Amino acid sequence: MATVLVIEDDPTTRQLIRAIIEDRGHEVWEASNGVEGMMLSRLLLPDLVITDIVMPVKDGLATIVDLQETFGGSEVIALSVHPDKLEMALRLGARDVFLKPFSPQELGEAVKEVLRF
Repeated sequence: MATVLVIEDDPTTRQLIRAIIEDRGHEVWEASNGVEGMMLSRLLLPDLVITDIVMPVKDGLATIVDLQETFGGSEVIALSVHPDKLEMALRLGARDVFLKPFSPQELGEAVKEVLRF
């Protein structure tokens, strides 16, 4: 079982992602912005972070940068309605990206691939 941190400001989307991850037997923690996400990352050392890009307080791009600087090589999947921001997320170190709305099955497969179990 892996530990997955979901950073998403929309509660409905956060719950959908939680269900996808828990259905695969993993532990899920939630944050509503990048500041909360980084605090939890330091405590949990998650195996995977799934983050939205556009969020209040601290966006997903800044969070990806902080994750890479703090943990070096963190596994990140980024989500956004903005294709250009997803391109930037990949350049900053995200392992995979999904345009919202995303397919739950495709996200689940990406999680499986990143976690390799």
